[in-house]
Amino acid sequence: MSHKIHLWSAKTPELQKELPGHPIGIASLTFTPDGKKFASAGFDRTLKLWDVATGEELLRFRRVLRHSLPAPLFTPRLGPLRTRPWWSRRSSRGLSLANDRERATHAVAGSEHETHALNLFRVSRSWHGPRCRAGPKSRMMVSAISSRESGVPEADPMAVPTPRAIPVEPTEAPSNGAIPPLENGDRLTRAEFERRYEAMPELKKAELIEGVVHMPSPVRQRYHGRQHSHLNFWLCAYEGSTPGVEVGDNSTVRLDLDNMPQPDCLFFIQPEHGGRVRIGEKDYIEGAPDLVAEVASSSASYDLGDKLKAYRRNGAREHVVWRVLDRQIDWFVLHAERYKPLNPAADGILRSTVFPGLWLDPAALMRGDVNAVFAMVQQGLNSPEHTDFVARLAGEKVTATKLTKLGYLDKKP
Repeated sequence: MSHKIHLWSAKTPELQKELPGHPIGIASLTFTPDGKKFASAGFDRTLKLWDVATGEELLRFRRVLRHSLPAPLFTPRLGPLRTRPWWSRRSSRGLSLANDRERATHAVAGSEHETHALNLFRVSRSWHGPRCRAGPKSRMMVSAISSRESGVPEADPMAVPTPRAIPVEPTEAPSNGAIPPLENGDRLTRAEFERRYEAMPELKKAELIEGVVHMPSPVRQRYHGRQHSHLNFWLCAYEGSTPGVEVGDNSTVRLDLDNMPQPDCLFFIQPEHGGRVRIGEKDYIEGAPDLVAEVASSSASYDLGDKLKAYRRNGAREHVVWRVLDRQIDWFVLHAERYKPLNPAADGILRSTVFPGLWLDPAALMRGDVNAVFAMVQQGLNSPEHTDFVARLAGEKVTATKLTKLGYLDKKP
């Protein structure tokens, strides 16, 4: 995410000016209709007014924004600067600051300065919200807290000079009292993410990764759905002969205060058999599963980025990612707080270090040969190490009453 503002020429690919912008990222931009000034809104909750010709910062309004992604508007009459609540915005999907694909990288501004354009904000995933907009007849922008101040006040001392997303708690609800919907790219706390997700029963999948909401695109059958089913089949085949372990399919996981993923498949030792996870009162998994399995298009997927880091930091012991377009299966094992690739044995088989007997023939899985995948699982289930593992799980079994007292299970209402 860029913290600086770049003014480009629309006629020639030349950078005209580079302005300092905001210390922790820029959310949106608005030009005045005459193109002589523009306002920028930052994630540090400040608004700044800039002169296009000189690049000078004319005004700065500190801690006046009430939403995580405001879109400032110049009013058509003298009056305060307005910001539209993010839940009332409608915007096109994608990476642009404009409303159409033609203006995706250059938001042309104003009649007098129509040679200037802005290339301000780019992210590596779909985004709802930021776009360039201004009223048709406005000629003045007035401070939301003081319309007569001039100059640039001191920088906000509360601003944090880091590019990391800042999750925010809700500060305002829509006028009709409804809970705001989740939108791709929202920066929320886990509690607020849960509140909005639970208010959208029609939504089947959403994740909070490092404080940012991710809402996947519709699932394709040949590039995700089929692979997901085969991963689930592989884990279920092992679960059927291993009392004390449990498979999850798209189960929500409370990892930490900034992360609430919903992995394609997960696998864990049950709490009553000595497992580390906890089943909360809302039936969410709390803590990192022992194994997580995801289907991703390629190495560019966030499954191998921020999400992988979050699982590592919270102690998920094994992480499997099937990169469909790359025709590759990555199996990572947590060692000394870092993920290291699990290399196949001489026979080409991957063997879990957490679940003895959980064996995978990656070539068979990728070609869709479920019979060969099942046959390999059966070989693992017949191994001496799996027999020892089942005996160990049985010895660890404790009663649900004891688990409730220890805090691993919540009492059901």
